Amino acid sequence: MINLSSLQYRFRRASKEECRDLIKACHRVAPGGASTVDVYLRDWTWWIHEGDLRLPSNVVNDINLIVTGDVIVDGWYDDYLGGGLLAVFGSMRCRHVFSWYTLYVARDLLVQGLNLQYHNDWVFECGGQVAARAFIGADKSCLFDLNRSDLEGYYSTLDFDAKSSLRPYRMLGLLEGEEDGCKVEAASAEGCEDEEQDEYDDFETPSSAEVIAHVKAADAQRRSAFSTPEPAPATVWREALHPDTVLARLVDLVASHGWDVAMRPKLEPELQVLLADHADARVRWALATSPDVSEVLLRQLANDPAHVVRAAVASHARCPSDLLTGFAVDAAADVRAAVVHAHGRGLAEWVIRMAGDPCTVVRRAVAVIPNLPPDVVARLASDADDVVRHRTMRVQAPLLDPMLARFVACTPKC
Repeated sequence: MINLSSLQYRFRRASKEECRDLIKACHRVAPGGASTVDVYLRDWTWWIHEGDLRLPSNVVNDINLIVTGDVIVDGWYDDYLGGGLLAVFGSMRCRHVFSWYTLYVARDLLVQGLNLQYHNDWVFECGGQVAARAFIGADKSCLFDLNRSDLEGYYSTLDFDAKSSLRPYRMLGLLEGEEDGCKVEAASAEGCEDEEQDEYDDFETPSSAEVIAHVKAADAQRRSAFSTPEPAPATVWREALHPDTVLARLVDLVASHGWDVAMRPKLEPELQVLLADHADARVRWALATSPDVSEVLLRQLANDPAHVVRAAVASHARCPSDLLTGFAVDAAADVRAAVVHAHGRGLAEWVIRMAGDPCTVVRRAVAVIPNLPPDVVARLASDADDVVRHRTMRVQAPLLDPMLARFVACTPKC
């Protein structure tokens, strides 16, 4: 599991001017042109990540983050545990979504399993297609085009209509009984009589906490949280991710839909070879971030002309150790920062040298490595960049003056 705050070396603070420009973008893509997320962009402090962001595990969002590209989460996304807000100006993909706070996606939100939106002080907004096996909106403002959605089951407490039903809870095995008469596929209220509304109101649905506990428990046991079988895929992205899609079909999809194929949780060796040679750097990046990419292909991608691909290799948990020193002198600062963050805790000689790197993003990554030598701590504590200084004083507090350490512990994290 990853807390987004642990990746802050990869982000920078968003300026008020940037937030104003993003507010205009929100209104351009919002359904009906009326976005509600602008209040949060205007009044809150945000971090920003430029380009695509892939997170290779379950994610707890404990910061306010803007991502200008796509977000890919190889697991579930949960902002309740951390209280963070997320604004994605590309598309977002993940296994499940559990959102108490604000989640904004400018393009498509593609969820393999459950999309749960809860709590009426915040909003969920999507400018593109919302796809999931089940969607549950519980006392939360949800702004998206339901007619464009791809939902097997849909439930909303705020607007019961012909498209809302208790089906998501039954799909999850959390409610017993026959399928209720109102289907998500229905386009009008025809067939949903008053007695069906009464039956709907009589049900006490499981709490959001119960739903999340059920889904997370199934996920931890590597089994489906749904008691109903997964339907045959109706779209390419679902087909690419479906466990029953045959290898020959996936090979055919690589050329035209390499991005979708690269999102598979497990990639067969034949697919990895094709993806590594794909013309689109984003597809190669997606392969380099895959948990099961082979060492042979990691070595091939380590020399990729695109720095985002090299950075993905540098931050990979299974990056060959003999490549680390090369990444430490890479021409791109994000590659050097990535290798420090992922592999710097061993305090090798190349890590110590990077405390003097000319780029602040690299020194920020060095500053959060625990137990640095005292001379390195002293150098970083007097760094010209205030973020480097603050992170050094916070993380290296045991090596600092006790009174100073207590003061830093009481100040907001940076």
